[in-house]
Amino acid sequence: MNSEFTPQRIADRMEIQHRIYQYCHGVDRMDFAMVRQTYHSDAYDNHGAYQGGVDGLIDWMEKRHPSIELCLHLICNVYIEIIDDNEALCESYAICWQRVGREAWAFGSSGDEGEDEGVLEFSTVFRYVDQFTRRDGVWRIQNRTVVNELGFMIPEQFGERLQNPSSWAAGKRDNSDPVQILRNTLLSEVGKRTV
Repeated sequence: MNSEFTPQRIADRMEIQHRIYQYCHGVDRMDFAMVRQTYHSDAYDNHGAYQGGVDGLIDWMEKRHPSIELCLHLICNVYIEIIDDNEALCESYAICWQRVGREAWAFGSSGDEGEDEGVLEFSTVFRYVDQFTRRDGVWRIQNRTVVNELGFMIPEQFGERLQNPSSWAAGKRDNSDPVQILRNTLLSEVGKRTV
């Protein structure tokens, strides 16, 4: 059997890939405690507009994201190269779509992006280039660089937003989102069974 695909290496790859998805889920649902779990406490993140440690990254996100009505991360190719038992390189191709209010632009790199545009539909194509390390048996991000490949903005006045019927499930960036409701229901049911 190829040493890259032993049961342990497969488990390593699955855990690393899970951290990528966990990060995206945390950002999209504004669960920043979950985002923090994907990084080691002394990790470094170069997000472009933010560059620094994890505490600063979380603070930046907590200030920026309340004025982002919609945030969807789509992960495409995930290439994982195991360097040794405790270190790996991971390159993830991604697309992010956001509906961004003017307030969010205040947290950009120069502070004046989109100053006069109001609400924007904003999409980027990028890669996460991550160094993962394993400590105490857990894989987490040690160093992340967001490599921007392509981006575009659509001012609100140039696009007509589709209005779905009120009977359709609608995404929310809080505990009223359908995934959060289902999670709470399932956890509550498991709690009742174990009592």
